[in-house]
Amino acid sequence: LNTYFNVEAGSLLLTDENTGNLNFVMTIEGGEAKLAGVSVPRGQGVVGAVAKSRQWEIVPDVQTDPRFYRKISEDLGFVTKSILCVPMIAQGNVIGVIELLNKLNGQFTPDEAERLMRMAAFIGVAIENARLFTQVATGRDRLAAILNSTADGILMTDTRGVVLTANPMAAELFGAPEAQLVGRQIDDLLQALHSQAREVNHRSRNDTGVAEGETPVHVSDMELGGAHHRFIRHLSMPVHDVDGVVYGQLTVLRDITQERELEQLRDDWTSMLVHDLRAPLTSIMNGVMMVKRGIGGPVTDAQTELLDIAHQGSTAMLELVNNLLDISKMEQGRLTLDIDQVAPYTMIDHALDRLRVSARSRHVGLEERVALNVPLLNADDDKIVRVLQNLLDNAIKFSSSGSSVTIGAYPYDANHALPADIPVHPLFNDGEWVIFWVQDRGMGIPAAYHERIFEKFGQVRGRKVRGTGLGLTFCKLAIEAHQGRIWLESEEGVGSVFAFALPLNLQDEQ
Repeated sequence: LNTYFNVEAGSLLLTDENTGNLNFVMTIEGGEAKLAGVSVPRGQGVVGAVAKSRQWEIVPDVQTDPRFYRKISEDLGFVTKSILCVPMIAQGNVIGVIELLNKLNGQFTPDEAERLMRMAAFIGVAIENARLFTQVATGRDRLAAILNSTADGILMTDTRGVVLTANPMAAELFGAPEAQLVGRQIDDLLQALHSQAREVNHRSRNDTGVAEGETPVHVSDMELGGAHHRFIRHLSMPVHDVDGVVYGQLTVLRDITQERELEQLRDDWTSMLVHDLRAPLTSIMNGVMMVKRGIGGPVTDAQTELLDIAHQGSTAMLELVNNLLDISKMEQGRLTLDIDQVAPYTMIDHALDRLRVSARSRHVGLEERVALNVPLLNADDDKIVRVLQNLLDNAIKFSSSGSSVTIGAYPYDANHALPADIPVHPLFNDGEWVIFWVQDRGMGIPAAYHERIFEKFGQVRGRKVRGTGLGLTFCKLAIEAHQGRIWLESEEGVGSVFAFALPLNLQDEQ
């Protein structure tokens, strides 16, 4: 540029994306060391005016131009006489400016300004491409560092299922170098891994927020034998671009061995507790009833009251033990349902009868809404009544005095529209269902706990009212054993609605 335009000096300044200042990054004729780190405040000087106007500027005599920023020339001991300054524009943005100083023969001309503008356009594109390359390289290096350090096996595939990248942990799990995994079909790799493992459980969560037509979120746990016995959780989920279009799939293989060992320890302890408590509790309850009947001698009214309290406490404890036992059986698929044709309103009435005293003592009203056309369905009457009882009990406990709890049932299919206040699961399949729901006007449940409270011993922290954390687990497993679905809609400070749907025609898989 110095020779081409026959100038004494010149500089290239780039725009700071954070401050908008123009920073010196290069000089055409020396001075880099003195100008390193020097910047022109945003909007100041001729360079600032050019960056703002996006047009070239010729200043024949800087001494007569009030925009001239004298500080830098004075600091360098350089005498600036004339300036030709042009913006560098890339992708519609001003990324910097080029200034040429002191034309050696004559004055700068508009033709020279236009030529420098065309050069600046090419230089700007080159600089922007270099910036983007640096950003991509930095992002790639950061991503590689994360992938290499994580304890999870991670594979990224395109829409055809071809592996694009894999990390060292994935290579270890598949027993092949990372380079040999790239280009392979993910289905082939996973099939080979699953063939060496025992699947513990499997589910496709296409009913938990994945839109219709997308690849569902896949979750499965497998047990790998061999020298390094461990449990692996396989998760696959779609990856979207900024426009929401699916352009690939992320597969994560997570080692959950420690988690499974803790679960097994808890299950073993629970099983021991159930078997060791059930027989003594039954004996205590029978003994209390025998004493109450006077088999051991006359019983006063005061003693009868104490015996009733003892019997109620023992009954509650036995119910807890039975819940633990049933949950264990349902988790292992060993619970047999006693299926019969039952009326929804009958089950609701039975649940209400068991909790009217509790509701009255807490000054909570009970409302019943059962559609007149709700049909009979095939279900285990005892299990569904216990589900309704658990949901009602929770609603009453977490309701404020003077409020009310509503329980109801309605038919649901393509021909039946539900009232607006009854929640419908967002992704129902075709078929005929009966929807049950329990609504309270209590404190509500934080969104972070909407799934966690259905897990064993899962409870909302910080609540004054505490339970065992087993009631909703029993509800979920019992409903799923009936091939149904259970879900929750809640807003803090407003209340909660627990709903579940049972199919009219239960398929016999028991």
